[in-house]
Amino acid sequence: MGENTGKLVLKDLKDKNLSDDEIEDLFQLGQLYEFGKTVEQDYGAAFEIFKKCAELGHKPALSKLGWYYLNGITVKKDCNKALDYFTRGVEAGDSAAMVNLGNMYEDNDIGAEKTNWKTVAKWYLKAALLGDTRGKYCYARCLYHGNGVEQDYEMALWLFREVADEGEDDALFYIGLCYENGFAVEKNIQIAVGFYEQSVRHGHGDCCAKLARLYADGFNGRKPDYKKAAGYYLDALSRGDASGYAGVGRLYEIGALPGEENIETAKKWYQLAAQHDYEPAIKELVRLGDKYNSKIRIEEGILRAKCVAAIDDELSIDDLESAVKIIRECGCRSCSSIAKMLHVGAYRSVAIFNQLERIGVVSVQSFNSGDRTFHPEKAMDGFEKIISSVKSTNIASRRAS
Repeated sequence: MGENTGKLVLKDLKDKNLSDDEIEDLFQLGQLYEFGKTVEQDYGAAFEIFKKCAELGHKPALSKLGWYYLNGITVKKDCNKALDYFTRGVEAGDSAAMVNLGNMYEDNDIGAEKTNWKTVAKWYLKAALLGDTRGKYCYARCLYHGNGVEQDYEMALWLFREVADEGEDDALFYIGLCYENGFAVEKNIQIAVGFYEQSVRHGHGDCCAKLARLYADGFNGRKPDYKKAAGYYLDALSRGDASGYAGVGRLYEIGALPGEENIETAKKWYQLAAQHDYEPAIKELVRLGDKYNSKIRIEEGILRAKCVAAIDDELSIDDLESAVKIIRECGCRSCSSIAKMLHVGAYRSVAIFNQLERIGVVSVQSFNSGDRTFHPEKAMDGFEKIISSVKSTNIASRRAS
């Protein structure tokens, strides 16, 4: 597999003079291997094919090779080689290379002392003027934040709307921001929430903590919805956003979630956020007179399951035990963050099932066929482990407490 597969593909083309259309077909084959469409995903094969395409003068292949070196996919990470390939792509007029070059300058992968935003904006603008959707989105971000260019909310919003229509889902978050803050449009929290929720449905987690705060505070005359807020905070932390821990802690502290000793429970959540270097959580611990201990170990999966049980009236203690059991055995972020769907062997609602389907744990086919068995091994794939182990003795001690 990998490199060998790519070389086998290319062996048949040895000494053949390929037309431009045939080179493009070869590049598309590389894309199939890269994304695993109709063939098994194989980055090594894709790299070899892109390398051959670049040798044959295919412009987009240069940007592809740069991306592989930048991210260390199948090859050793090498920012200098990535920069070289992106620069060659730019010289060939490839808009994707311009965007990638802008990304390198923005993320300071070139080793400069600080980000040169004017250079960043320049490359994004060049790509945007060539009609590149991602280039337009990145340049709109520069306009929104005033990075390297004069801040212009009106133009930024216009571009965000345009690229959202072209399928750039990241733009939905920024459109929501404009409505929430009244930038270039009349302020409307309800519309903002709609765009944030669209963004989450498209798999973008940046909005989760923001949605949680809005639901916790209430908006447009609506009362606070603490259960919904807690659900979004859990979703946020499952995506690596440490503010989710602090958000749940805050809900416990103000008594928005049921349970005894809310302050102590809140501290545990603040500790989790602090362990991820989330500065506001450390300040909350100081405010509550609690010293931050960087070595403290909190059994995160159990704490999440208890929170889920607290916000879900339908969960019984048996469900909590089952949730803890699955979290202990699987340990992936998804299992822990969406434990509220767990009745052993069944899903209780289409909404919960849709949440599972979105992360690839189950499929519509299995739901329609009546197969509603939870498969933690499917959830494992692609998610970072966050719990090394949770011993049954610890579970028992927590239950006793």
